Amino acid sequence: MAGAVWGSMLGYLLLLLMFTGGMYPIMDMTAGEKERKTMEALLVAPAERREIVLGKTLTAIVSILLTSALTLMSLVISFKSGPGGRSQRAQEIQRTMGTIPLDGTVVALLALTLLPMAVLAASVMFAIALKARSFKEASTYLTPLMFLVIFPALLGGLPGFKITPALCLIPIFNVSQIIRGILLGEVSMVNFGVTLAANLVYAAIAFVLATRTYENESVLFRT
Repeated sequence: MAGAVWGSMLGYLLLLLMFTGGMYPIMDMTAGEKERKTMEALLVAPAERREIVLGKTLTAIVSILLTSALTLMSLVISFKSGPGGRSQRAQEIQRTMGTIPLDGTVVALLALTLLPMAVLAASVMFAIALKARSFKEASTYLTPLMFLVIFPALLGGLPGFKITPALCLIPIFNVSQIIRGILLGEVSMVNFGVTLAANLVYAAIAFVLATRTYENESVLFRT
């Protein structure tokens, strides 16, 4: 019961945090630098463009993972130590939510599942925000991306879907489904492997796209 409840909502929550947790640092490192006129000084540094993109992407990934970890930790502490209701039903719900199916294997599988998605989220947002001329414009560009994430993340956490290797190729949806399977203890290693491989490919493509965008002078100095 606890695995089903947490599996249905945790994937959606973590995926949403993947994008919201890194949005503002990425906007500050792209459009924010354009506004502050600090990008030119960075570009003349003895570092290649891909090294600069890698550094900025790693910064965003750290922010994403920290936001997700701290939010998950706060939820765990709240449900385990929060005051329960007086009714027996409320106490049963709190006991169920406080029983979180986490052990070393589950945490390792969750980390392997989320890491490529963090790279993908950071790279995609970096490439999009880099096209903006101001912080406000970058926010306008990235906000619709949240709506593209919400639907597949929510759909993947719903019970009744039987994930197949073909469905494991759908980004965001596959992660939500795999997280649910991990917490239920019924994840297929074939589906897990296909999901991991697909997301690694997507993350690599997104990082190359972000690097190519950063190498485009017309994007960097767009007026």
